Amino acid sequence: MARRRERLKGRDLGPQGPLALALETGGDHLGVALWRLAEEAREQGEKRLLEEVTQHRGHRHADAVLSLVGVMLERHELTPKDIELIAVGRGPGGFTGVRVGMATALGIGQGLGAAIWTVDSLHALAMNGAVPGAEVLAMIDARKGEVYGALYRFDGEGEAACLMEPMVAPASTVLERARERSDEPVVLGSGALAYGVASPVPLSWHVASAAHVGSAAIRAWEAAGRDGSRAPSFDPAYVRASDAEIALEKRLQGE
Repeated sequence: MARRRERLKGRDLGPQGPLALALETGGDHLGVALWRLAEEAREQGEKRLLEEVTQHRGHRHADAVLSLVGVMLERHELTPKDIELIAVGRGPGGFTGVRVGMATALGIGQGLGAAIWTVDSLHALAMNGAVPGAEVLAMIDARKGEVYGALYRFDGEGEAACLMEPMVAPASTVLERARERSDEPVVLGSGALAYGVASPVPLSWHVASAAHVGSAAIRAWEAAGRDGSRAPSFDPAYVRASDAEIALEKRLQGE
């Protein structure tokens, strides 16, 4: 079946199916990306990145994320009703940032009736180094002298196998655990930079990409036949307890 496509000045601009909106808010950078997919689910894998914006905002994401989404849609002369998939990084990362992203995704998704798909932020970060056969250790700065870390291996199709589940520990401990499974992994992320263990890679590789959050979610959504009921559970991946939970536990132990 011939696919309907948008053309500008005679140039084929790719698929013109539903939109996927992707959010990544777990770190110091706020990321928003917009993908255009093929019209039919059977045309799986055909997609086009319309735009990605990444802003360094510390953890002040809540006051900017919705306006950034609105401006992006307007710039492409699109409307929210075109969105059929919301992809969001579920952490680990800053507790407030992760909550902002997931609450925003939930609000938009429920309002539009769109599918909501969560993606591990360490997986999205590791995708910066995704070349066939690569083993990538992704580290996100967890503060307090620790990092969140996980190890992935990528195949020729870009699929990731998790070789070491997400953990939180000092960077040296995470690196030691990873090297029990991989001789020389590519080490990247804000945690790798903070503790001086990063591989010599472009600086942009150390920031989790909203485009990669979207790409990973799209792959999973299409493998599920674009069936939102088959989405992963909607829960944050905090990995370690929050300061409030730690304080409560100490107080209970004291009693």
